[in-house]
This record gives sequence, structure tokens and C-alpha cells, in this order.
Amino acid sequence: MQQQRKTILLSLLSLFLLINLAFAQVEDNLARYQGANGEGYMKPLVSGLTANMNRGWYQSASIPVMGIRLRFGLVAMMAPIPDDDKTFKATTSSPFTPQQTVDAPTVVGEEKSVYATGTGGNIYPFPGGLNMNVTAFAAPQLTVGLMGSEIIGRYFAAELGDADIGDLTLLGIGVRHSISQYLVLFPVDISVGAFWQSITVGDDLLDMKTLHYGVQVSKNFAPLIIYGGVGFDNGSAKVDYTYEDEFTSIPVELDIKNDSALEITAGVGLNLAFFHLSTEAAFGSRTAFALNATFGL
Repeated sequence: MQQQRKTILLSLLSLFLLINLAFAQVEDNLARYQGANGEGYMKPLVSGLTANMNRGWYQSASIPVMGIRLRFGLVAMMAPIPDDDKTFKATTSSPFTPQQTVDAPTVVGEEKSVYATGTGGNIYPFPGGLNMNVTAFAAPQLTVGLMGSEIIGRYFAAELGDADIGDLTLLGIGVRHSISQYLVLFPVDISVGAFWQSITVGDDLLDMKTLHYGVQVSKNFAPLIIYGGVGFDNGSAKVDYTYEDEFTSIPVELDIKNDSALEITAGVGLNLAFFHLSTEAAFGSRTAFALNATFGL
């Protein structure tokens, strides 16, 4: 039960109970790391969240030129964590001697700590992770379309109940424009779009941003619709914390970036009057999945 709670608390970075405990544990673990070690510990989480946060923005490439589109619903996203993301090369820091490099758990790795043994039997601990197999979260989403363009918004805010950690805020906005409106009798719908998101925890613990931009294509076989897209994912995060050991206490700021990565999305949707359900898979630097349920026009 405890392991299940840890996975949910960090992965779902949004709505769910006791999330403050997971961030408190991550902050405590980070206090043992600085520099490259801190980045190596946190980067798999940033990579995984970049992959799933950029999913579920659209359910087709069709955008109304006449009339209006107004939909509200919930989108859930999930990205499995590859085994390579569960460990990283961590290096001991002075005054521990001799310097050693070990395979240590990342933030998504095993809970069990690992240790290096130095001169005189001194022990250098590398903290464990949260033993996660997926990164995932869910968010409410509002879509408004008019005159061949569309705007999509996501927003959620929560008090985590810990004054040392602060509150959590999720904000996302996307814009799309219909290209098929300019292509008479073209057999498929085409649109282009860009989508930006931000997740912040506290004033400075975590500030993460993602960007996706690309082209979407769909074909309507009412009530089914087949859709897909080709685009690029970007993600970055700033993490501020204090490194502590028995000798010192040092403020640390990590600036973690993911290189721009090509991704390909394929999905299928079901349109039933005012209810719309779709599911998709995206393939790129990570594999990710999304389920989008909305109500409206």
C-alpha cells in the first residue's frame, strides 16, 4: 500500500491525496545531492513527465470553420519508465575519499539506498528513489473552437498542506489552426498547433515547463475517427533545494533540459452526440499513452 501511494503521489503531480508526502521525500533525498548528481537523480522524472504531459491535447484535426466547438472533459496520460532511467552514475564528493562512482537509484528507481565505502570504513550513502514504473497524471481540459482556430486550456491548483514545500499549480494552453479549410476537397483534415504547459511546486522547489508543436491529421468514419500527428517535444525543469551533509549546507539550483525529440502520435476516437472518447499512443524518446473523455459540441 505504501509503495502504491508513493507512485501515485509523485506521478500524478496534480489532483490526488497526500501528494505533499512524496515531494517531501524527494526533497529529503535531493538534500544528499548536488551538481551532476542532482541532475542525474531528477532527469528521468523530467523526461517521463515531458513525454506524457504533451499528450491528449486533441481528438481530431478537424476544427470548425462555421459554428463553434465547446468541449470540457478530463485527459489522463501515462508513460512507462524504461529500466535505463532507474539508475545513474553517481560520484562521491569531498571530503569523502577515495572518490568513487556507483550505479545509484534515480528518483524513479528502487527505494533501497546504495553505499560507497571509503578510507577508514567511512560510508557515503546514495538515497533510493520511489520505485516507479510509470509517470502519469490527469487534468481537466477545456476546448473552444471558432472560425478554423481552436484554443485549449488546462488548469489545476492545490494546497499541498506543507508550508516547507508550498502549493502545486498546473497550467497549460494550446492553440491550433485548420489547414484543411484552405484545401478544397482534400481527403483528410489537417491542422497545426503548439501546446505549452507549466507545473510549479512551491515558490522554488520545482518549476517545470513543456512545449509541443506539430501537425495533426485525421479522417472521419462516423462515429469513429482516426487521427494522428507528427511533432516535437521539449521539456525543462528548474529545481531549487539545499544540499546538506555533516559539514556544510549549500543552496543548489538545477537546470534540467531535454533535447527536442521527434514524436509520432496515432489515435482513435468515438463521437456520440455530445460525448467524445479517444485514446492515443505516442512514440518518440519515450512511449506514452493518453485517454481523453469530453462532453460538448
